[in-house]
Amino acid sequence: MPKVGVHIESNRSPTVIIDATELIMKHLLPRCGSKCSDEDNDYDDDKNEIQDDIDSFFPVLGWICGNLSDGGVPLILGFDLLEVTNDNLKAFCAAFGTTGSGECMYTHNAFQVLTCPETNENCSYHEQPHYFIWRT
Repeated sequence: MPKVGVHIESNRSPTVIIDATELIMKHLLPRCGSKCSDEDNDYDDDKNEIQDDIDSFFPVLGWICGNLSDGGVPLILGFDLLEVTNDNLKAFCAAFGTTGSGECMYTHNAFQVLTCPETNENCSYHEQPHYFIWRT
């Protein structure tokens, strides 16, 4: 394995935090409410519209996060508010990758807990640049 870029463990630590929590809370959750994760209801027309909103949300968010990360490794906050599927993550990552600016990314509560290579403890990212996607 090459010893460059994200192949080196210390280069996989997040360098920027992108907080999509408020965007999700104010714009996606009110639209779908409890329907975001409810698969068994019989409201097909509403369900299809809501699913279209969710399906289009992840690629757009991926593109935004890819541009904001500017070549860094972002930690994206807010995914824990939704029931994120593998297809959602694929759409997000595909759009993130089209920006060509980042080699990897992390989402809070969607992947493993991150640990600092030097101390083997949970990492603290309070000193990293922090971008809010939606702020009122």
